Amino acid sequence: MALAFLGRAAASFRPSFGGRSSSDGDALVEPKVRLRVRPKIIYAFAGDAIAISDQPGDLAKLGKESIAEIGLCIEVVNDGDANITVAEVGLAGWFESPQIAVHEPLLHDNKPWPRTLKPGENVVAHLATGLKNQSVLKSFKRAYVRTTDDVVCYGAGGPALKFYIKRMRDQASSSTQTGV
Repeated sequence: MALAFLGRAAASFRPSFGGRSSSDGDALVEPKVRLRVRPKIIYAFAGDAIAISDQPGDLAKLGKESIAEIGLCIEVVNDGDANITVAEVGLAGWFESPQIAVHEPLLHDNKPWPRTLKPGENVVAHLATGLKNQSVLKSFKRAYVRTTDDVVCYGAGGPALKFYIKRMRDQASSSTQTGV
């Protein structure tokens, strides 16, 4: 499968946990969890070839016609110093509601899930379902990832999520108007 990564850096939330002290006064410092979480658009344009971008305008520059419905994925990058196991990805509103959780996403590299990411590694988790008929679609503002240690990191929805929501809403309204 050919792959083109297009896009720019997106904002992400990186929670950090301070050190704790043991009973004998020696500091025990836990590694910081730093995960970069970015929604991206998937664009299939020929056979097994796809393009992935967090900037929808980049896809228009390809000059190719999409052969499938535009998709959405979430890229998770471990920017920390320790291995992190990712167990769930999803979309959420500003205050964690509404929320769609994906516990077993389709993975670009077909490796197992949950995924342990070493420092610097990433995973691209595809949301396998079309969301155009979800009534809460317009309420999603950001992507998130949950680790096996129940740490949750959020990433701004950015232009990719906004574009996807608008495209799904437009497709849902056009299929309602045509009676499909």
